[in-house]
Amino acid sequence: MATIALIGLGSVGASTALSLIHRRIQGTLLLVDIKSSLRDAQVRDLADAALVYGSVTKIEAATHQEASQADVVIITAGVNYTPGETTLQHLYHKFSILKSILNEMRPFNPNAIILVVANPVDTLTTLAQDIAGLPRKQVIGVGTCIDSLRLQDEVSRFLGTTMEETEGYVVGVRDSESQVVGWSGLMTPQGRDGIAIQKRIEIENKIWGRLKAIVAGKGGAPWGIGAVAGGIAVAVLEDNKKTVWTL
Repeated sequence: MATIALIGLGSVGASTALSLIHRRIQGTLLLVDIKSSLRDAQVRDLADAALVYGSVTKIEAATHQEASQADVVIITAGVNYTPGETTLQHLYHKFSILKSILNEMRPFNPNAIILVVANPVDTLTTLAQDIAGLPRKQVIGVGTCIDSLRLQDEVSRFLGTTMEETEGYVVGVRDSESQVVGWSGLMTPQGRDGIAIQKRIEIENKIWGRLKAIVAGKGGAPWGIGAVAGGIAVAVLEDNKKTVWTL
C-alpha cells in the first residue's frame, strides 16, 4: 500500500489533498502542518470528503519524521508576503522554511520521491536537491505543468481539436512573465505551423491572462496546481508514464 505525505495544509495543500482523495489512492495520506490545530481540522474535513467520494484513501495526521518515510512527499508549505517585505527577503524567507522542513524530516525513505510545489518552484527544488540527502533525480518540482496545460487547452480550442491530440509546452519560471511557449515543438493534427504569428501572440496573452484573472478575483489559484500535484504523485506511484506531466 502506497503512502503519500503532504507537508503544508494551506489552500494549495488542501486542494492537493482533495485531488488525491478524489483519485482514490489505495493507501494512506499523511497530513503535516506546523499548526497542529489546522492539521487536525483538515484531517477531519478531508475524511468527510472521502466519504462522499467513496474513496478508500486513509487519511492520518502525522509528524515530519513520520512523513519522511512515505513513498511520495509533497511539499506545498510556503508563506505569504508580509508588509514591506522585498522580493529578495521573501525568497530567503521561503528558503529558510524549506530548509527547516527538510532538516526536520531527514533521513528520508531512501526510495522516496520528493515533489516541490511551492513557488519559486525551480529554485526551491534545486535547494531541496542539495539538502534532502537523496539522489537528485528523486527530488522534482511541478515545473510549468499547469501553464503547459493552459497552452494545450487554448490551442485545442482554437484548432477545434482535443487536448489529447495536442502536445505543447511552456518553459521558464512557473506563473511568471519570464515564461516562453515552445512553439517549435508544438504537435497538433494540423502540424506545428498551423497557427499564425499573430494568433500565437493572442494565445500567449490568454495563457498569461488566465492566471491573472484568477488571482485578481480570489487572491490565488490553488485548485489547478493542487490537481497537478496530485496527478504527478499518482503518475509517480503508478509509473504510468504520462507525458503530460512536464517538470
